[in-house]
Amino acid sequence: MLQQLGNFDEGCSDLAEGEVCTPQESSLQLLWTLGIFTLNCGPVVMGFVLDFLGPKLTGILGVVLNMAALVLFGVSSSGGVNAFIPAAILLGLGNITFHLAQFHISALFPRSRGLVASVFVAGFTGCGIVMYLLMLIFENSGSSQAAYRTIMLSYAGICSLWIPLLAWMMPNNSFRVGMVYLMRKDWTFEVRLRTGMP
Repeated sequence: MLQQLGNFDEGCSDLAEGEVCTPQESSLQLLWTLGIFTLNCGPVVMGFVLDFLGPKLTGILGVVLNMAALVLFGVSSSGGVNAFIPAAILLGLGNITFHLAQFHISALFPRSRGLVASVFVAGFTGCGIVMYLLMLIFENSGSSQAAYRTIMLSYAGICSLWIPLLAWMMPNNSFRVGMVYLMRKDWTFEVRLRTGMP
């Protein structure tokens, strides 16, 4: 989408069709590299945040970082307000922050923890499909700057729906070995030791 909108293509107006705009490719690769670097190195910092804040607040923080990144992507252009670099960093950091916190949900399923954790990892790895779907929406909406901005801001709004869900079901404190998280009949959750389960 960024490429189709002509971001970072300064000095490439006289290229033949199909020819690569080297400055544009370099800028887009930089954004990708920063996002992936932050995603992979984020656990070094976010592990401490998870221990300090607990899964609930850490998960909400991850959603807020993702939303901020999507808003920055939506309002940015290389010829105007250019916040692509902070957006790429925040997106990588927000993704890994949310991902680390959500593993505690596997404690809701004490008999299938391994399967649930595997589904989370697979879902995290496969979530790139969302951006492909957003690109299809962008192309079918006319590939304009307004369509791009609307898509990014709408996606940020959809992400905000995770906040009340996390506030309801995520534990306040990180689990220790042997702890499970069970839903009561009144739709609240309680922590129990696995040894105390029937």
